[in-house]
Amino acid sequence: MITDIYINTGGRTSDSAVMLLADDSVPCQFKTVLTQEQKKYVGLNDSVTLKLDGSSREKEAVVDYLSESSNMPGSYEVYVNLPEGTGVPGLSGTMSHAESGEKHSCCVTPAAVYKEGTRSYVYVVKERDGILGKEYYAEQVNVRVLDENENLVAIEGALDSDSLIISSATKEVKNGDVIRLSEE
Repeated sequence: MITDIYINTGGRTSDSAVMLLADDSVPCQFKTVLTQEQKKYVGLNDSVTLKLDGSSREKEAVVDYLSESSNMPGSYEVYVNLPEGTGVPGLSGTMSHAESGEKHSCCVTPAAVYKEGTRSYVYVVKERDGILGKEYYAEQVNVRVLDENENLVAIEGALDSDSLIISSATKEVKNGDVIRLSEE
């Protein structure tokens, strides 16, 4: 099967091959690129799930090759050998990998955690008596980041199960600022 042709009308002919052939006597491979963050969770010989476009079924497979990409430093190339008769050259799909990790008692969105050098903190909602009665205010609480990814940050610190952590605000929040809670 011809997968690419490296010549065009009026163009310069290269000194190497002018076409790329796929060897259909060997099974296809699924290739993907992982970021540095994603690579922490996927390793050589790990089980993964593949969902190829055009197929309604997911397939279990194993990571056969994992190496830093020479084209994109800081990212990693992964190859998964597909079973015989599965896939065709150029077919796309998705690869997923799931494993149980540590359980953390408090996870928040990355937007809720502020960092200054090596110090991390969150703002929690507290209540106090004000001029007009009870009012809410923001209090800065130092936390330690246990684990994080692009979606969640696991933290621990002077928090309890009743702590209401501020994850978004309509304006900048500072320690001691009077705040109003929104109904969401």
